[in-house]
Amino acid sequence: MLILVLILTGCMSIFGDDEKKTNKVEDNATSEETNAEDADKKDEELNSEKDESEEKDRDATAGEKADLTLQVTKVDADDGITIENNDIYQQLDQMVKENPQDGDANDFSLFLIDFVEFEDDELQLLFLGINRLDKPIKNISFDFTLGYEDGEYVWEDLNVSIPEDEFGAIKVDHAMPILLPVTEEQIEIINEINFDNQIFEMENFDFETE
Repeated sequence: MLILVLILTGCMSIFGDDEKKTNKVEDNATSEETNAEDADKKDEELNSEKDESEEKDRDATAGEKADLTLQVTKVDADDGITIENNDIYQQLDQMVKENPQDGDANDFSLFLIDFVEFEDDELQLLFLGINRLDKPIKNISFDFTLGYEDGEYVWEDLNVSIPEDEFGAIKVDHAMPILLPVTEEQIEIINEINFDNQIFEMENFDFETE
């Protein structure tokens, strides 16, 4: 924040006779006291503004997040899959680049993206896991509930495991795709979920750090 301080200066004239000189000195003394009080008030105001500015700067710094980077899972990387040679990863990479600040600071977030149908007609629900913690995390597990209020559940307390031997460690400020198998009936329930009625909960979250 840029603070502009305006300093006002005055000019004092001294009269020829003693009475006027005395009165002027008394007036000047009062003026100096008033100016001193005003200066103290201005200093207090400026210090207060400075403190508020520094606090806002600290809050802004604490809330700063690096842009997200998409990360390929370990099993996909071992199979030679890259962002450049895979359609799903390319679409996810574009999504990440368009929303580089996604994910809560100092937390792990899970975003529901879409369902994917593979060549063997297997349906998988595609999520994006985002690591905004200060260390890479691995061997993640949690109980997952997905559904909508006054309706049905896709899963209720489903134990989700993201093992290191399949996914590797999710790096800091990185996003990784996570797939969960679903049925057509579950897809129908998902289609009824919206922002206002959703139940999207992760409990008993556990992980290891590198």
